[in-house]
This record gives sequence, structure tokens and C-alpha cells, in this order.
Amino acid sequence: MSLPFGFRYLRNMALYLFKGLKETYIKDYGKDLKSRYDRADKTLYKEKVFCLDCLYYKNCKGKYWKRCPERAEALRKIRRKL
Repeated sequence: MSLPFGFRYLRNMALYLFKGLKETYIKDYGKDLKSRYDRADKTLYKEKVFCLDCLYYKNCKGKYWKRCPERAEALRKIRRKL
């Protein structure tokens, strides 16, 4: 699908940890990562936008949502208190 709305490549991508990666995830995917509305494309999908943006979507198709390592990592970043 697309990169997060307002995403810009920087020379040092680690700077995104300090520029609000948590807030970007929440805006684009929702607090529980279950949003179906893609803000970049302004489209409502049947599937979760987080799954559509995942590298492994071709193999998974959202079937392994509960044990998805990408989802677990994103939730860790959202719930982490900085």
C-alpha cells in the first residue's frame, strides 16, 4: 500500500525513533493496529491496513494476526513510554 502519511526519508533513519514513530503508528494504524482506513490513499479496505503494508502479506493474508512478529513489534513501540 503506502508509507505512513507525511513520511520522509532521512539520511539517518534512526531519527524516526525520536520524531514520533509511536504517534505515526497510532495515526496510521490505530492504537490496536486494526484500522481499515488508509489515510494516504483515503480508502477504506476490508483488510487491516497494517496487514496490507506488511512485507509478509503475500504469504500471510492476515491469517496469522495473533502471532504476527511484526504486529508484536509495532505494539511494543506504541506501548513504550518515552
